[in-house]
Amino acid sequence: ASAPTCCFTPSPPAALTPRSGAASRPCSCANDRSRLSLLFISHDLGVVKKVGHRILVMYLGRLCEAGPGRDLFRRPRHPYTRALIDSVPLPDPAAAPRAPALAGEPASVFAPPAGCAFHPRCPHAIDRCRSERPELIDHDGSRVACHRAAELDLAMTGG
Repeated sequence: ASAPTCCFTPSPPAALTPRSGAASRPCSCANDRSRLSLLFISHDLGVVKKVGHRILVMYLGRLCEAGPGRDLFRRPRHPYTRALIDSVPLPDPAAAPRAPALAGEPASVFAPPAGCAFHPRCPHAIDRCRSERPELIDHDGSRVACHRAAELDLAMTGG
């Protein structure tokens, strides 16, 4: 019998939750020697950071950003990626949140807005975002679908 090459997991298994502190155990078989890939789907980038080598961020079914995990967390290039990172709870309960929650509600995946799907909630949206869907472009070793990726500085500062 041949070994699987990919494992799909649609939500954090109990062993991957932050409380367990065991984020690497279910993935111990997914390493360079085994050549097993793990497709892990989650909104919790705190958990994704522990298991992901290459991370893809999607919003309303559209790819926003893709890149090496370390780079994506140090210097996100899409505002939605930054918002997801900012939503990860800080270990210090007295610490102020990194950023305010996103305004508005997500649009329907069945009736996405014209242009960039994220523009109704994006604090950096311009007219072009409302009318033109951004293409996925190479940007500093990552791929990003944002008209303003080259001009925005979304790098993490501090914690």
